[in-house]
Amino acid sequence: MSLLLLDIDDFKKVNDSLGHQAGDEVLRKIGKIILDRIRKADFPARYGGEEMAVIFPETSIDQAFAIADKLREHIYKYFAKRTPVTVSIGVSTNNMPDVTTTADELIRQADKALYVAKRTGKNKVEKYAQ
Repeated sequence: MSLLLLDIDDFKKVNDSLGHQAGDEVLRKIGKIILDRIRKADFPARYGGEEMAVIFPETSIDQAFAIADKLREHIYKYFAKRTPVTVSIGVSTNNMPDVTTTADELIRQADKALYVAKRTGKNKVEKYAQ
């Protein structure tokens, strides 16, 4: 299983400049983009204010990374002609040989990868690396 954590970059600016209704519309559209581009077996969820998560059963970190990057690119292209919105994504997995990863660890690892993406330029996907 792999996990994707997605955070909307500079979301506060969207709310501050365009209003909370526009921010809510951005959240809805990103949710729809995710739902339209993941498999039926995958499990998407809103994880916080402007964070979303997707659990990918029986999926390697490389496969989850590829899906995450396509989502990131699609979101970027959709919003490029409107209000510029980008996302940063962290990906982790429990599919490592001889390693037992709890759900809490999987979330913590994806969160660490997400913040690497944020600190190193935003609008990118990072895999968790030990």
